Amino acid sequence: MFATLSLISSTYAEEIDGQTGKAMAAATPTPQLIAWRVLSNDANSKNGLHRQAAMNGLSIIKGSTRALKIAEQGLKDEDASVREAAVFALGQMGSRRAALALRTALDDQSTQVRFEAAKALWAMGDHSGRSVLLDVLQGKSSPSDGAVKSGIDYANKKLHDPKALAWMGVTRASRAFLGPFSLGLVAVEEFAKDKSAAARAASASMLGEDNDPASLRELQDSLQDSNWVVRREAAKGLGQRSCENVIPDLKQLLKDHHEAVKCMAAGAIVNLSTRSPAGKPSVACTVAPGPALAKRASTE
Repeated sequence: MFATLSLISSTYAEEIDGQTGKAMAAATPTPQLIAWRVLSNDANSKNGLHRQAAMNGLSIIKGSTRALKIAEQGLKDEDASVREAAVFALGQMGSRRAALALRTALDDQSTQVRFEAAKALWAMGDHSGRSVLLDVLQGKSSPSDGAVKSGIDYANKKLHDPKALAWMGVTRASRAFLGPFSLGLVAVEEFAKDKSAAARAASASMLGEDNDPASLRELQDSLQDSNWVVRREAAKGLGQRSCENVIPDLKQLLKDHHEAVKCMAAGAIVNLSTRSPAGKPSVACTVAPGPALAKRASTE
C-alpha cells in the first residue's frame, strides 16, 4: 500500500515538474521564437519600410514553409518596394514553391517587380519571364527609371547635397549585398554620412562566406558597428554559416533601433536554428582569440 502511494506521489510529482518546466519554457521564449515575432510583426506593420525590412530578413532563411508563406504575403502588398523585396526573398529561397509564387509576380503592375521576378526565376533555371526580359532588352520597358528617379528625389529632399547623388552609383553597383534596388536607396544617406561604410558593408558580406576564424571574429565585432548597413550585413554573414553558437550575439540585435538590422538578425537566428543541429556547431564556428564583442557604440 505504502509502495503504491509512493509510486502515485512520485508520478504526480513528475507531472507537476513537467508542467512547471513547460510553464517556464513558455515564460522564457527561445531566441528563435523572439526572432519569428520580430519578422511577423514587421511583415504586418503599417510602415512600408518595416515590411520591406521583414522581407529582406526572410531572404536568408532556407527550407522554411513559414518564411515562404510570409514572403508570398508580401507579393500582395500595396507598396511596390515591399513586393520587390518579397520577390528577392523568394528568389533567394530557391524552392519549387517559391518559383510558383514568382511566376505570379511576372504579371505585377510594377515593371521593377516584374523584372526582379524574371531575373530570380532565370537564376533558378525557370525561363517563364523571358518575355519580360525581352521587353527590357528591346527598350519597351525600363525597370530602373522609376527607382532611379525616386532615389534622386530622396537624395535631393533628404540630403540636400548634390555630391550625395554620386552614391547612387555605389548603391546600384552594390546590389550583391544590398539586395533589391529599393532597399539600396535607403542606405544612400548612410553612405553619404560615412564614406567607408559601403566598403565595410561589402567586406562583411563577402567575409560571410569565409570559414577562417579571424573572419568570424570580425563579423561578430561588426555586429556593433556604428553604421546600420554594416551591422545588417554582419548579421547576414553570420546567419549564412552553420554556426549556432553566434545566436547569443545576434540576439542582441533583436533590440536594434533600425528595423533592417532587427529583421536581418531575426532571419539569421531562424536560419541557424533550422540548419544547425543543437549543440553541434561546425568547424567554421571556431573563433579567433580576442576580446568579446568590440565596444563600437552606435552613433545613431
